[in-house]
Amino acid sequence: MRSFQINRHHSETCGTEEGACEAAVVIVKLSIKSDLFDKAVQFIKDIINETRAFEGCQKCEVAASKEESDIIIYEIWDTFDDQKKYVEWRTETGVFEEVLKFTDSEPRFFQYEHIGSY
Repeated sequence: MRSFQINRHHSETCGTEEGACEAAVVIVKLSIKSDLFDKAVQFIKDIINETRAFEGCQKCEVAASKEESDIIIYEIWDTFDDQKKYVEWRTETGVFEEVLKFTDSEPRFFQYEHIGSY
């Protein structure tokens, strides 16, 4: 298994022995309609770089299970407010509504405090 590393830090001491690197982790679970799974995966692939470029986004990874018809998005943000601004932007631009067309239920958002990489 590969070690997870954050490449961006909040201060010169963040991520060192002298300072903790605080960040907001958000996991989004999308339950996809099975007949739209391949189209949903391609849609996410097409927009993911915009997510990574959004202010405050440190990392964004995606995993998919065709068997479960789920897509999991793992995001690390500077703050939960940054992720909230991102969701608001995706809503305003209509992308969030497009994502919902692929799902059979509302997306589930899970928030965690990043406690470090080991």
